[in-house]
Amino acid sequence: MTAMVVLALTLPLPGQESGTAGSAAEVLRSLLASAREERKKGEQALEESQAQLRKAEAVVAAARQDPAKPSHREIIERLGPQAIQRAQANIEKAKRLIEAADGKTRQAEKALHIRAEAAAGRLAVAKTEIQGEQFSLITADGVVLTGPAAVVCPLDARTRIATGGETRVTLRLPDDTTFVVGPNSDLMLDEFVYDPVPGTMKTVVKVTKGVFRWMTGKVGPRPKLDGRIRAASIAVGLRGTDVEVVLDPTGACRVKLFDGEVEISDAKGAIALTLRPGQMVDVDRDGIPGKPVSFDP
Repeated sequence: MTAMVVLALTLPLPGQESGTAGSAAEVLRSLLASAREERKKGEQALEESQAQLRKAEAVVAAARQDPAKPSHREIIERLGPQAIQRAQANIEKAKRLIEAADGKTRQAEKALHIRAEAAAGRLAVAKTEIQGEQFSLITADGVVLTGPAAVVCPLDARTRIATGGETRVTLRLPDDTTFVVGPNSDLMLDEFVYDPVPGTMKTVVKVTKGVFRWMTGKVGPRPKLDGRIRAASIAVGLRGTDVEVVLDPTGACRVKLFDGEVEISDAKGAIALTLRPGQMVDVDRDGIPGKPVSFDP
């Protein structure tokens, strides 16, 4: 069964939050409280393990004052080192617990901050429905959001979306424009500006690997679009478009146009060719396109 991740964009008005959003926020607050409690337990375990280590080292040091005694030799050679090793292992375990708790705390705090910015009307976000676990959202400041912390995706510059396995991610704007990210893909929003009132949109998406499809919305008047997909050594300009880009590990890619128009440019911005609906073209890793061919949509 194919795992699927669906993200539907919402631009909430200041101070407004739906019941579902409120429930999601409660989940995040619960996760935050749980993470903080886990950190306290980790800190307590660390203190206890450090005390055990000091005690074991002190016992060994005392035994070395009279190493001739058989009981002292056993402490020096066997019992002491075993106790020290156990304490050191427990210290490392406690540190891992603290590190994991700190990671959960960062995720929950970041997710709550994103939700607050969206509620205040300062940030466009995407709500997510997640089936499967092989995907992550990486915010502009480097916080990795997964699971419940990724219920809301920020659509601001330098947000990354990474998928694995058969995971698929769809971002949907209010005008029904959609971004679809296929399996084993990695892309970054270099720039994203959307204003539904005048109907203008500007976006630059950098595709590192995988499959990416852009479908301009058909609900109401189409927005004025200034869009660009960067893949390897080419750029794909978008105009009221349904276009798919598939980038392989070598840097070569295939561009397939279902509707609208795209201009494929080289790294210097020179337009190499223009695709029409029903055409596709293969581009090598040096950015040199082949001859466009027709395909059956």
